[in-house]
Amino acid sequence: MATISVRTKRTAVDRLIGRPIDWLKREREKWEKEGLRPWVWRNFLVEVWPFFYDKKTIVWLEKDLLDDIEPIEAKVRAQIKVVDDSGDDLAPSLVKAAEIGWRESNFVAETLEKGGKCYVAVDGNNVLAYLWITTRSVATKEPHLGDVDCEPVLSENEFYIFKVFTFPQYRGLRLIPALIVAAAQDLKSKGYRRASMAVHDWNNPMLRAAARAGFATCEIITRYRLFLILRLYRRKHIRPCRATIRPKGGVKLR
Repeated sequence: MATISVRTKRTAVDRLIGRPIDWLKREREKWEKEGLRPWVWRNFLVEVWPFFYDKKTIVWLEKDLLDDIEPIEAKVRAQIKVVDDSGDDLAPSLVKAAEIGWRESNFVAETLEKGGKCYVAVDGNNVLAYLWITTRSVATKEPHLGDVDCEPVLSENEFYIFKVFTFPQYRGLRLIPALIVAAAQDLKSKGYRRASMAVHDWNNPMLRAAARAGFATCEIITRYRLFLILRLYRRKHIRPCRATIRPKGGVKLR
C-alpha cells in the first residue's frame, strides 16, 4: 500500500511565532494530563494568540478512475448503502449520526437538496461510518477548505468526497477505504473519471485510508493568518493537479 507523507518547509513566520505557540500547547496538554492547572499566562497566550497568528494546512488528494478499481473489504460486517433522498429510510439515522459526528442538525437535509449523496456503512439500522460526495459547489463550504480560505472548482466528470466520519468503536476496521472504493465504483459507472478530497495534514488515519483507496497527493496548501487580516499562502505542488483551487485573496509565498 502506498503511503502519504506530508512535509512542509518551515517559514520565518513559523520559526518566530509558530514554534513557541506549539511549545505552549504541548506544555498545556502535559499539565492537563497531570491534573494541574496551567499557568494563567500560558492559557492566555494559547487561547488569544490565534487571533494574531493562525496556521492551517490541508492536503489535496486525487484519484483517477480510468483504471480498474479493486474492491476493499472492511474488517467488520457492514452493508454499504447510498442515501440521496431525504425520504430514504436511513435518513433519520443519518441525521442523528451527523449530529454526533459534525454537530450539524440541518446538514443532511440541506446537502441532499443541493445534490449531495451519502455512502453509509450500516449493520442493520446501525450506522457505522459514512462519507458525503458532491459534484457541485456544495464542497466550497466544506470545513477543511474553509480553514485555508480556498474554494475548489470541480470539473463535470469529477466528484468530491467530504464530511467523512467513523464512530470511534468502529475505527481501524477499513470502513472508510471500503466506502471510498464503493463510491468510486458506483460513480465511475455513471461517467465520472476522477475523485478528489481535502484532508488536514494532521489527520493521519484519513491520509492512510485515502492511500489505501488509491489516492495520491497533488498539492499541499498552507494558510497563515496574521492579525485576523493578512493572509499568506504557501502551495507545494507534488504532482499535476486536475482541479482548480482558488484562494480567496491573500498573498502568495514562494
